[in-house]
Amino acid sequence: MGKGKKAKLELEKRNVIIVIAIIFAVGLFYFFTLREGHNWGGDFAMYIHHAKNIAEGLNYRETGYIFNPLNPIAPKTFPPVFPLLLSPIYLIFGLNLAVMKVEVVLFFLASVFLMFQIFKDDLPFKYIIPLIILISLHPFFWSFRNNVISDFPFLFFVYLSIFLIHRKRPKDKSKKFQFLNAVLTGFAVYLACGTRSIGIVLIPTLILSEISRYRKITKFSVISTLTTILFLLLQTIFFYSARGNLEFFFLSKKVVLFNISMYSKIAFLFWNNGYIQPLSLGLLILMCILAAASYITRTRKKITALEIFPFFYSIPIIVWPYFDGPRFIFPLIPLFLFYAFTGLYRIILNRKKKIEKIAFITVFSLCFLTYFLQYTKMDFGKIHEGIAKKESVELFNYIKKSSEKDDVFIFVKPRVLSFYTERKTAIYPIVKNDTEFWKYLLQIKASYLIVNKNFPNDLRILLPFVLKFKSYLSNVFSNDDFILLKIQWNLLPYNK
Repeated sequence: MGKGKKAKLELEKRNVIIVIAIIFAVGLFYFFTLREGHNWGGDFAMYIHHAKNIAEGLNYRETGYIFNPLNPIAPKTFPPVFPLLLSPIYLIFGLNLAVMKVEVVLFFLASVFLMFQIFKDDLPFKYIIPLIILISLHPFFWSFRNNVISDFPFLFFVYLSIFLIHRKRPKDKSKKFQFLNAVLTGFAVYLACGTRSIGIVLIPTLILSEISRYRKITKFSVISTLTTILFLLLQTIFFYSARGNLEFFFLSKKVVLFNISMYSKIAFLFWNNGYIQPLSLGLLILMCILAAASYITRTRKKITALEIFPFFYSIPIIVWPYFDGPRFIFPLIPLFLFYAFTGLYRIILNRKKKIEKIAFITVFSLCFLTYFLQYTKMDFGKIHEGIAKKESVELFNYIKKSSEKDDVFIFVKPRVLSFYTERKTAIYPIVKNDTEFWKYLLQIKASYLIVNKNFPNDLRILLPFVLKFKSYLSNVFSNDDFILLKIQWNLLPYNK
């Protein structure tokens, strides 16, 4: 090995060690700021319920959650990859949310390392360091560390897939190696799809990336795609079908305009320091200009998976009729920052070193200042509202002790209640009149209604119904947060 090659390898090794050290430090920050409890959410309970079923050898689909087509808040089942990842933890530690949160954070940290591996060939290392810091410490990501949901594992599998698709593949390897490489890539793409169905956009990303690189559909893309399809078919047979998502989907111009508006606001929140709005707006405009210039320049030269994926991924999140905050754009955030830093690098590439240093330090300092100011407004304490709150625990315990196994409950967070009480639960219907409301209750043989005094929808929809028909409802339990009412079907004319 020549001295130059050896020196290059030593430099790469040093760079990897530095990045690992940064990620380790970030990990400590995430771990030591984990909060007790969990918010009401709903997705987390479904994922853990599936994991519990896997660990205990039960039917994957049996969660006690009754899907309500008159108020479709979530599909009947979730994709199986994340529950499969949680199941060993449930088997060993039981319902230990802290350990589950650690696992989720580890996936995020691993995804950051993959981002470094993907981006390192396009930027000097002095740009990579602040890029990795800004990605890993962004308050959007940090604020999700307490959620036992699939976003971080999905982020990992997306970037694992992009890494395998985007990397240079040696031509001198055996056919067996090339075949296994294609299968591995296809399996990685499946893991993304099996974590969240939107991962399916990685298939056109893979195919078009190969066409752009080799001007044809390659054996690699065919084998990888067939591998993904094979595992998706097995998933459909044994666990979950993505067709359930179609029950939620409808195409609407209003939805598209609404989503574009909301994601534009999130883009501002991305750089909102919470104190100086002109600075936030200026930084947003600057970063968007840099990112857009870089993206356009790169697509003119050569189109790769890094350009194809954000295009295909953006389409479903814009047309999807159920907006859910920043979590849907998590896979785009690292690419946005990458494009912004690439744009900055290209602009100052041929400038004097002094100007380069000033521009580089200024941009990074403004970004870091924004992060710091955002963190000053973050809550580092215990999660006060949620499943660990005293009133919530009282409700769960009462239901487990004082109701029958076949009783059916109406509650705004049905998947949470089903998991913590082992009872069948549905959310109340959104209907035009009280008769339709009662018909749905009769249809699912509902036994109890639960009003949460802190949930706006309960106060707007359920509480007026309860007050109107209180003579047919018996208050069997209440505390500062909840009212549990038993339906007196024997008194109702609807019981026919």
